[in-house]
Amino acid sequence: QEYTYEILSIISETLDHPLVLFLDDLQWADEASIRMISFLLSSTKLNRIMFIGAYRSNEISSDHPLKSLIERVTEKRSGNAT
Repeated sequence: QEYTYEILSIISETLDHPLVLFLDDLQWADEASIRMISFLLSSTKLNRIMFIGAYRSNEISSDHPLKSLIERVTEKRSGNAT
């Protein structure tokens, strides 16, 4: 996790233009991958990187780790984060 963060941080600092990372099929992401994505999204140093994720909503249940990540990000963006 720290290595990925360091690499993206270095890339972010040297970019002249924003970098877009597209993550597809997130419905198949395991819990460790969701934790990594959550960690990267919460970083304040990766401000020149945009993360875009795609998933099949009909393939994630209410207890899927992606569902909770989506809820946390939605709450934070709406200003209701605790």
